Amino acid sequence: MLYRYFRFNKKRVVVFAILLIIILSIQVFLTGSLMSEQSVTTEAGNTNSAVIGIIDNEEIIRQKFSFNRKVVLSRFVLSFGSFERNDVGDTLHIQMTDGNNNIVYNTDISVDKIKANQDYPIKMDNTVTIPKGVTCCIRITCSSKENSYAAIPTLNTTNRTNPNTYMSTLKMQTHAKSLNIRYTYRFRQVYPLIVMLIEILILFVLCFEHISDMAAVYRKRYLRELKKKKQHENTAGNGEQKNDKTKSQDAKIKYSKKAMFDKEKDKKKKAYIKKHNKKQEYGKKHTFSVKGIVKWCLAHKKFIVIVRKAAFVLNPLIVFLMLESMNGSLELMRPGVWPFTWLLLFSIELLIYGICRRASLSMLILNFVMFPIGLANLFIMNVRGTPFLPADILGVATATEVADHYTFSLSPAQFIIVPAFFIWNLFVFRIAIKKQPKETLKINIIRRAVPVFAGMILIGIMYNTPILEACKITDDVWNKVGSCQKNGFYMNYFINLHYLKVSKPAGYSQEKAKKIIAETKKDNITSVEETSSRKVISNSDFKTNTTLNGKKPNIIYIMNESLADFSKIGKVNYNRDPLEFIHSMKDNTISGLDYVSVFGAGTSNSEFEAMTGNTMKFFPSGCNVYQQFMHDSTYSISQYLKTLGYDCDAVHPSSAKNWNRIATYNSMKFDKFISIDDFKNPEYIRYISDKESYKKLIELYNKRDKSKPLFLFNVTIQNHGGYLTNTNWKEPVEVEGKYYTETNEYLSSTKESDNAFKYLIDYFKKQDEPTIICMFGDHQPSIETEFYEELLGKRQDEWEISDIQKRYATPFVLWANYDIGSASDVVIGNNTLENMLLKAAGIELPTYNKYVEKVSQTIPVMNVNGYMDNDGNWHNYGSDEPDNIKKLLDDYDILQYGYYSDTDKEKLFGK
Repeated sequence: MLYRYFRFNKKRVVVFAILLIIILSIQVFLTGSLMSEQSVTTEAGNTNSAVIGIIDNEEIIRQKFSFNRKVVLSRFVLSFGSFERNDVGDTLHIQMTDGNNNIVYNTDISVDKIKANQDYPIKMDNTVTIPKGVTCCIRITCSSKENSYAAIPTLNTTNRTNPNTYMSTLKMQTHAKSLNIRYTYRFRQVYPLIVMLIEILILFVLCFEHISDMAAVYRKRYLRELKKKKQHENTAGNGEQKNDKTKSQDAKIKYSKKAMFDKEKDKKKKAYIKKHNKKQEYGKKHTFSVKGIVKWCLAHKKFIVIVRKAAFVLNPLIVFLMLESMNGSLELMRPGVWPFTWLLLFSIELLIYGICRRASLSMLILNFVMFPIGLANLFIMNVRGTPFLPADILGVATATEVADHYTFSLSPAQFIIVPAFFIWNLFVFRIAIKKQPKETLKINIIRRAVPVFAGMILIGIMYNTPILEACKITDDVWNKVGSCQKNGFYMNYFINLHYLKVSKPAGYSQEKAKKIIAETKKDNITSVEETSSRKVISNSDFKTNTTLNGKKPNIIYIMNESLADFSKIGKVNYNRDPLEFIHSMKDNTISGLDYVSVFGAGTSNSEFEAMTGNTMKFFPSGCNVYQQFMHDSTYSISQYLKTLGYDCDAVHPSSAKNWNRIATYNSMKFDKFISIDDFKNPEYIRYISDKESYKKLIELYNKRDKSKPLFLFNVTIQNHGGYLTNTNWKEPVEVEGKYYTETNEYLSSTKESDNAFKYLIDYFKKQDEPTIICMFGDHQPSIETEFYEELLGKRQDEWEISDIQKRYATPFVLWANYDIGSASDVVIGNNTLENMLLKAAGIELPTYNKYVEKVSQTIPVMNVNGYMDNDGNWHNYGSDEPDNIKKLLDDYDILQYGYYSDTDKEKLFGK
């Protein structure tokens, strides 16, 4: 029976085996076993159910909780925060009650065994089964000899369990004596396993089915039967015509009118009976069945043609739906995204079809190009928290340098799309036309040109007309993740193609730029505006330092990879301060927050702002300046310091090719570029350590030409992303009461960065030559979103512009071994950091930086997302800009374009 419908030849077996091995290998690599337990974290409790502090110094914690599935508890962990032993009771009492308020577990713990800021695991004597949806309760009290309800040690986290069939982790956290519960449960997903088995079955059928090979045979049988039927009808028709003619002649002679009427009536009756009998016979012979339907479909050539055309039209939509199902963004998309994304991919498919003139081949090319690109976006979203954009293609070489520190995985629910993708493409291959019909050259050219022109016209309409904008399909500049979710990956990528070139500002001309330069030279920008009414301390509050009396100090400029100071932007508790030394710096130190224009990635854009005084606000959204818009000569701090007699060297302990830095640093007129090839047997902390990088700075300082001042620019790499590296830290830093794997790895790494910075400062404290050091972070790390939500006290979908900007704030610290004054809590934009450094070094600002200084007097902070006013309030660019701010920004845009993007700089500035 099996051999009747399936053919098992060597070729088919090999194809099936290869596809199955590929699918299963990818599945094991990306998801592990489908039978393995999956982990999910969600809320289980209600903060309003906690009752704490009945009277002064007497406390009870009572927290209700429930689960959305059956959970078996066998172990939990109490994680305590800081507390004074003398202020709390002696014995901790814990009770767990079920839905009927029956005590199902209780235990007592001596407080002397509990240590502040540490976990205390409790293995339960008996397991407790909690049915789905049943509300239970945990009650915690603390007693002493004098008081039955003494103060309870500060609870930060609770309850890790180890069940038999499910594993759950309850996390109970107190903030200001209120209790929250979160839990993580583990379970086996049955749905993906069932779908996977069905997909393997479909794959088996597509590889081995034999019925479709019989299409030619069925078609010949059908045509033969059709021919016989027509011959029979023609023969029967001729006989009836002859009989009717004879009978009609006899009737004129032999029969009366009544006889003719009776005979006609009998004739109709016989015809009806004959027709009815034929219908019954046809129904008996032609009963409907799956086999019969399949044979009918294979026998009719038009049906196969319709299937091919339908597959060609629907293929782009199917690929789009597959990818967005993996992204989980189908429900978030705008209404017009589906048809326009289909139209976009269909247009590309038409272009491919016009070139190759094979429908199935064009579908396969589209699928095996577009789907992997979509998977790349999924990977990038997972590891850095931002979508894949056109500019990222130019950074592939940089990405490969750090790829081994990242892991890519899919949930089983996501993975089942992968075999579905292979099955669909196998189906497309099976319905392909085996032989192309012969065509004349003229017809062939026409049939190639029509789909090519049609595809180009459709793409051109979407790209060059406001049709997408009219349908509210637009890019969200300050929320690229949300934009990708609402537009879908393919449409979001297409929209961002507009940002591959720098547009000339409205009203730009070289005469206008020269006028702004002339006005800037006349203005007395060095004076500081009256700041009594200002609520923020920023760049314009600092004058040019005069303590060196014109002597030029050595300058060390450090961009520290992913450096962040979360204590300055939200509430967070660590077991130890990761930036203890930086926080302790007071003398001759200016520190605060530097608002950059990237999050989680895009290091070189922060570097560009800090080195040039330019702002990413006036560059295309999602672009990378180093990769896309670098020129032979770039105005920068290094280029300016070269004119003042400085030796300028750059140091980066990774590949020199990253972010096109070789060409970039040549453009910025650096004398030397020290890269990973110049580090011999370096220390590694995840990557080459910060301390090793600073040792190289000290080495260059000691080998300097002492007749010239030295400028060193250093880009570190130790804290780079990929935080699932599980490093064995000597001094691990952890968020108290939370299990954030990536966050804890990152914090522990920054602790080592802090130690390394101390090593550098301690060295230059002992040097006689005046030296100033400025360090800043390029962007915050891409770690758990839940950590940022806890840090800011809001869910991500509730963040306003002020909350969003907190994810773009990195620390900066200016220190010198001479008097520069002291200040903390300073806020600046990354484009003004260069000014802060030059002024603290006692160096006069060049003309361009004087205009940036002028802007900072009214706009103390600006980045790609918006700007801050002197009262510390954030604003979006656009409609709410006052006239004075709009003019400052428009002139800034014109001047930046002239200094950076205008190709005829000799005409603008002279030789």
